[in-house]
Amino acid sequence: MKRVSDRQKKRLTQYYKVRDEFMAENKVCQWPGCNKPVTDCHHSRGRAGSLLTDVRHFRALCRAHHNLCSDEPNLARFVSMLCERGKWNTPDV
Repeated sequence: MKRVSDRQKKRLTQYYKVRDEFMAENKVCQWPGCNKPVTDCHHSRGRAGSLLTDVRHFRALCRAHHNLCSDEPNLARFVSMLCERGKWNTPDV
């Protein structure tokens, strides 16, 4: 069995291109008050379907703040780094 399907491989290839362009344009962590260099591309609304490459929901974060999004989701929502409850993995209409 393949580790990654051909379909997913195609999606990831497209994602890496979009992500790399986003990261090249966003060099500083977008968490309020943070000026650390970016290490991660955070998906503030999930990665299902078209959300994987939807840059409107990308956030450029340092590793510490990316981890904080997982550890403290209410705080991440408060600073607009995570979507509101019920909208995770649901694309905009």
